[in-house]
Amino acid sequence: MAISQRFHKLLILLHERVHADELKNNLLELIIDLPQRSYYRHDRLEDHLYYLLIGKQYKDKDLMLRLKVICLNTLLKKQLEDHDIVTILAILHMLDYHLTILKDINWFVNDYARLSMNVVDRLVYANQVEVSVKLMKKMKSHFPKSRELKRKLLQVYLTLDQLDELTKLLPKYVIQSDDTKLLFKLREKISSDQWTDVILELIEYYKDQPTKKFILASLYFQEDDYESLIELMHSGVDLDIVMSYDHKLYRIYQNDLTQIYQKVLSDIIDSYLGDRAQVAVRKAIHHMDQLNARKLRKNVMSYLEKEYKHRIQYLM
Repeated sequence: MAISQRFHKLLILLHERVHADELKNNLLELIIDLPQRSYYRHDRLEDHLYYLLIGKQYKDKDLMLRLKVICLNTLLKKQLEDHDIVTILAILHMLDYHLTILKDINWFVNDYARLSMNVVDRLVYANQVEVSVKLMKKMKSHFPKSRELKRKLLQVYLTLDQLDELTKLLPKYVIQSDDTKLLFKLREKISSDQWTDVILELIEYYKDQPTKKFILASLYFQEDDYESLIELMHSGVDLDIVMSYDHKLYRIYQNDLTQIYQKVLSDIIDSYLGDRAQVAVRKAIHHMDQLNARKLRKNVMSYLEKEYKHRIQYLM
């Protein structure tokens, strides 16, 4: 049966308030001993006795070293579930942070790589942000290609409003991963001049990436740069890209969208004789119906009926 958080906090509080040396030492021994018991559950970091103790006693190096040895022995001796292991690993990193500023994490990445991001999450959730950031920075040298690690570090920077780090690292992350989820959260936090530098860097990069037009389209769309988005569509894009953004365009760029749909659908029809062409045409027409873009639908259909009069019945 798990020991309650209230009991843990009372033990720590009692240890703080007691002045008699013998009683204080006895309480400390009880606090240190309890997590070593076979019935102790380590699952919640913020309820853990050692976590509560570290926050109050982190200047006591001898105690920190003692707790570290106990935690390492616990990992070796006890039959633990993963969530318990994650908690103890998080405590070990907190101890190492106070003792050595996480000088050596080789043992961690070698033996516990599969749980490493769980440990980071546990530290972040428990507001051990400095420890988690330091740990992630150290982990980057071991897992330089890990997108998950880079994304988590950026998320923490965003939470902490460490905008200089974010502004420097986020464009590189987007280019490496094509993940723009965090990008537009940054826009809300930095100056317009800073944002302009960030977005222009990305746009210039993706202009030279013909296989990643979907990213460039999303950047233009988020920036309300509809002229550039239309120009990109004219250069040749997938049907899905056109359908993703035409709801903002079809009233103003009716003629452009007509030409774009005609070209995109023609390319598909000319390339595929089977069901794929039929599916694409039906999907596009259904999409226009949902938009209530009647004129656009009429113009596109008239074009298809004229250009593919021998196939139009099958295509529809």
